[in-house]
Amino acid sequence: MRTFLIAILALCAFQTSNAQIEEGNILVSLGVGLSPTFYSGNGYESSTPPIEIAGEYAFTEDITGGIFAGYASAEFRNSGFGYDYTYTLFGAVGNYHFVNEESFNVYAGAKLGYVSISSESVGNNNGFNFSAEASGLLYGGQLGARYWFSDAIAVNAELGYGVSIFKAGVSFKF
Repeated sequence: MRTFLIAILALCAFQTSNAQIEEGNILVSLGVGLSPTFYSGNGYESSTPPIEIAGEYAFTEDITGGIFAGYASAEFRNSGFGYDYTYTLFGAVGNYHFVNEESFNVYAGAKLGYVSISSESVGNNNGFNFSAEASGLLYGGQLGARYWFSDAIAVNAELGYGVSIFKAGVSFKF
């Protein structure tokens, strides 16, 4: 039994020493969304796909938290008339890293923040120009993975809701 416990402790120590994310690390991620959650349907086209930058601090090997900011724009056109939309967002992000290996990291988490939306009419609208602004609560969740090419650079992908259904990018560790 004693040998078994020593083997388990040695395995745990080995796993901990091979973790890519360690307490005190700072992660900066840049991503581009491929499926926006803000707009969809006939007539909508992405002018600028959702882009996001996030900074996280590793409180432990398993828990990171920080801030994010993003931007997206779209246009809607129908028979020469339409609208241009702009989305600006920021808030807090938190992740739990349930796989934290030397070259691979899998996490799940949540976002909570603020989104500001503005729109402006364009095209043939009988001389009337319309614009509107709105803002509100942004919430979402994500399931993501990172593959580390080195100690400091990784590619990442996320599935989720809030900014984009699918996002791909790069992460840097400091």
